[in-house]
Amino acid sequence: MIAAIMMFVLTGCTNSNYVDSVPANSKAVLSMNAMKLIDDDSPVKTMVLPFVNKDKKSLKGIDLTKDMYAFETIDGMFGLSIFVNDRDELLDFFQRLQTIGVMDELTENDEEIFAIASEKWMVGYDNKRMLVMGPIVNSATERENMQNRMRSMINQGADDGIRNSDLWKYLGDVDAPVKMIAQASALPDQLVSAFMIGAPRGTDPSDVMLRAEVEYEDSVLMMKGDMFSYNPNIDQALKQAAEVYQPITVNWEKMFADTLLAGIFMNVDGEQFVELLNRDKTLGSMLISTHRYDRIKGNKGDMAFLFSGKMTESNDTSGIHPHILNLPKGTEKDGERLVIAMNVENVAGAVAGTFLSWVNRVKKIVFTLRKPEMKDDNGENKKD
Repeated sequence: MIAAIMMFVLTGCTNSNYVDSVPANSKAVLSMNAMKLIDDDSPVKTMVLPFVNKDKKSLKGIDLTKDMYAFETIDGMFGLSIFVNDRDELLDFFQRLQTIGVMDELTENDEEIFAIASEKWMVGYDNKRMLVMGPIVNSATERENMQNRMRSMINQGADDGIRNSDLWKYLGDVDAPVKMIAQASALPDQLVSAFMIGAPRGTDPSDVMLRAEVEYEDSVLMMKGDMFSYNPNIDQALKQAAEVYQPITVNWEKMFADTLLAGIFMNVDGEQFVELLNRDKTLGSMLISTHRYDRIKGNKGDMAFLFSGKMTESNDTSGIHPHILNLPKGTEKDGERLVIAMNVENVAGAVAGTFLSWVNRVKKIVFTLRKPEMKDDNGENKKD
């Protein structure tokens, strides 16, 4: 019995170490359960199923029963941490990729494997843990530094890993095959304000968190979640702001043309919403001017902020033009309460430097606010 318990504990530690490769101070983490997606009707199934060994539940040595973790580091690098159950199979896969030009600079010994993938990403393996980091540059010195950094991350302990962080605790609150938690500062600079509506004036984007379940369908990345903060005062302000939004009654998708940059759709009492906008210096100053203030304040129902123009890498918003629409009541039932949508193809330059650069083949990214939890007289959750 003692031997069995020890085997269980040691196995559990081995499996969890790959999670500890994700730094505790990461700005954003996305967790994906690949096996659930393969069993589901999703694009992942079509793309990876030919390579999957369903008996072993693995993909070329990668254990698909363990979640994969994509993350953004505090200094803006991107990573992917994966658990490997067959080193030899993984190495054989890398060697095949090398023959077709996908990988190069492949080196390996009894303990570790390193390679460069698609000229931009460094792949490292050691002790059942694989880490992908990038983007990297062509400088030999920078690549050597990245390799040493990855060795340190792969072998770091629980005290330095993501499990020893508040981010990890809140990620566990989301029950979905793909889920994400991120600081607002990990989003494109020009979109940060949209996720911080209602936060107290002067709030730092790193103090506002986005928590969401993620789905992909028809080139659209859908995120359903909410905003919160570890700071009790900021968190209370965000929760109060969420109560201002009522179910949208119009079909917002028909209004969001591919030529637009981004859009915010909501159903609000304008006087309440103006108070929220006044707290934000970026979005508020862009939307509230002499000829727009009364239009927003007098709104009683559905309203849309549509943004046209070009999104740049800098924080300059002079090239972005807001358009305010007060909308007649529609016929939608149980509509979303807040929609923030972005056409990725129109913001490629800005998105390249953010956590969202992990997304491929996505044309639109859409965030919708999760429905509030309802409480009964005993304080228990109940359905809407």
